[in-house]
Amino acid sequence: NNALWIINHLDGKAYYWNETSKEINPASDTQNVKFGLIAQEVEQVLPEILGPEVNGYKSLRYEALIPVLINAIKELSRELEFTKDRLSWLESRV
Repeated sequence: NNALWIINHLDGKAYYWNETSKEINPASDTQNVKFGLIAQEVEQVLPEILGPEVNGYKSLRYEALIPVLINAIKELSRELEFTKDRLSWLESRV
Protein backbone atom coordinates (compact mmCIF):
# COMPACT_ATOMS: atom_id res chain seq x y z
CA ASN A 1 0.00 0.00 0.00
CA ASN A 2 2.94 2.33 0.53
CA ALA A 3 5.18 1.23 -2.32
CA LEU A 4 5.34 4.66 -3.94
CA TRP A 5 6.17 6.27 -0.59
CA ILE A 6 8.97 3.72 -0.11
CA ILE A 7 10.41 4.33 -3.57
CA ASN A 8 10.23 8.09 -3.08
CA HIS A 9 12.30 7.71 0.09
CA LEU A 10 15.10 5.77 -1.62
CA ASP A 11 17.95 7.59 -3.31
CA GLY A 12 19.94 5.89 -6.02
CA LYS A 13 23.66 6.55 -6.06
CA ALA A 14 26.48 6.33 -8.56
CA TYR A 15 29.75 5.29 -6.98
CA TYR A 16 33.10 3.59 -7.42
CA TRP A 17 34.26 0.76 -5.19
CA ASN A 18 37.32 1.79 -3.22
CA GLU A 19 40.27 -0.43 -2.44
CA THR A 20 38.70 -1.42 0.91
CA SER A 21 36.01 -3.23 -1.07
CA LYS A 22 38.62 -5.83 -1.97
CA GLU A 23 38.29 -7.06 1.66
CA ILE A 24 34.68 -7.96 0.93
CA ASN A 25 35.17 -9.16 -2.62
CA PRO A 26 38.67 -9.58 -4.02
CA ALA A 27 37.21 -9.37 -7.54
CA SER A 28 35.72 -5.89 -6.92
CA ASP A 29 35.97 -3.65 -9.97
CA THR A 30 37.31 -0.32 -8.69
CA GLN A 31 37.62 1.22 -12.18
CA ASN A 32 34.02 1.38 -13.41
CA VAL A 33 31.05 3.28 -12.01
CA LYS A 34 28.41 1.26 -10.15
CA PHE A 35 24.83 2.14 -9.28
CA GLY A 36 23.05 1.22 -6.10
CA LEU A 37 21.61 2.25 -2.78
CA ILE A 38 23.15 2.87 0.62
CA ALA A 39 22.11 0.03 2.93
CA GLN A 40 21.86 2.29 6.00
CA GLU A 41 19.42 4.58 4.14
CA VAL A 42 17.35 1.66 2.85
CA GLU A 43 17.22 0.21 6.35
CA GLN A 44 15.25 3.28 7.48
CA VAL A 45 12.36 2.67 5.05
CA LEU A 46 12.60 -0.97 3.94
CA PRO A 47 14.65 -3.03 6.40
CA GLU A 48 13.18 -6.25 5.02
CA ILE A 49 15.52 -6.18 2.02
CA LEU A 50 18.75 -6.03 3.99
CA GLY A 51 20.90 -9.02 3.22
CA PRO A 52 23.50 -10.71 5.36
CA GLU A 53 26.42 -8.68 6.63
CA VAL A 54 29.71 -9.40 4.89
CA ASN A 55 32.83 -8.68 6.95
CA GLY A 56 30.83 -6.19 9.02
CA TYR A 57 29.35 -4.41 5.97
CA LYS A 58 25.59 -4.33 5.37
CA SER A 59 24.29 -5.67 2.10
CA LEU A 60 21.04 -5.44 0.17
CA ARG A 61 18.97 -8.03 -1.63
CA TYR A 62 18.17 -5.91 -4.68
CA GLU A 63 15.86 -8.54 -6.17
CA ALA A 64 13.53 -7.94 -3.21
CA LEU A 65 12.89 -4.44 -4.58
CA ILE A 66 11.16 -5.81 -7.67
CA PRO A 67 7.71 -6.36 -6.05
CA VAL A 68 7.92 -2.92 -4.42
CA LEU A 69 8.72 -1.33 -7.78
CA ILE A 70 5.85 -3.20 -9.45
CA ASN A 71 3.42 -1.99 -6.80
CA ALA A 72 4.72 1.58 -7.07
CA ILE A 73 4.09 1.49 -10.82
CA LYS A 74 0.57 0.20 -10.17
CA GLU A 75 -0.04 3.05 -7.70
CA LEU A 76 1.17 5.58 -10.29
CA SER A 77 -1.01 3.95 -12.93
CA ARG A 78 -4.10 4.25 -10.72
CA GLU A 79 -3.28 7.90 -10.00
CA LEU A 80 -2.81 8.58 -13.71
CA GLU A 81 -6.12 6.93 -14.62
CA PHE A 82 -7.92 8.94 -11.93
CA THR A 83 -6.32 12.16 -13.22
CA LYS A 84 -7.28 11.34 -16.82
CA ASP A 85 -10.85 10.57 -15.81
CA ARG A 86 -11.07 13.78 -13.80
CA LEU A 87 -9.64 15.82 -16.69
CA SER A 88 -12.11 14.25 -19.14
CA TRP A 89 -14.95 15.05 -16.79
CA LEU A 90 -13.79 18.66 -16.40
CA GLU A 91 -13.37 19.08 -20.17
CA SER A 92 -16.89 17.77 -20.75
CA ARG A 93 -18.24 20.50 -18.45
CA VAL A 94 -16.68 23.35 -20.49
